[in-house]
Amino acid sequence: MRDTGPEPTDGYLPPLRRLHLALERVQFQLQHLRDRYDQDTQPELRRQLQQIIDEAAATSAEIYTSPPDGTPVRINELVDRIVRAHDPAGTRVHLEIPSLIIRLDENRLERIIDRLLITALHDDASATFTLRVTLAASGMHLTLTADAEGAALPPTTAGYLQDASALAAEQGGHLRFEPGTATIELWLPSTAR
Repeated sequence: MRDTGPEPTDGYLPPLRRLHLALERVQFQLQHLRDRYDQDTQPELRRQLQQIIDEAAATSAEIYTSPPDGTPVRINELVDRIVRAHDPAGTRVHLEIPSLIIRLDENRLERIIDRLLITALHDDASATFTLRVTLAASGMHLTLTADAEGAALPPTTAGYLQDASALAAEQGGHLRFEPGTATIELWLPSTAR
């Protein structure tokens, strides 16, 4: 594993981490697109996409092999930064997040939230969501809910959330999504300050 130096405290990400997050987004989006193509009509595209996915997965495995670090995180700043990457205009995701510092693994939380937003925002370009974080003595609860009355995330959502679910489990948490509903729920153990 490469040492990228100390984490900055001013909210900026080190270049290697920014690059890695961008590659992870591409990897996840390509996987999503690959699943939509007919295997018989797009063999060359499938081969190229698989090569990109394999390279991104190898980079991810190399960079993120450390155990969760449990560093203090300003949850509102972290979530706001991730949401702005997916919703630059700020029109599709409404945030309800307390301004607190919690102790958890920032890298893994960032990856989980990134997966949730990719899954939710890219299936329906007009859908809007509310992302809410609440804290309790035992941990952090995050919900991502489609705002439209009667809205439901597609049944394929569960498959795209497997990586996020595994990341939550690595931290002693869990991710819940029932097909046909409009809410994804995440719980992670943490310590509020």
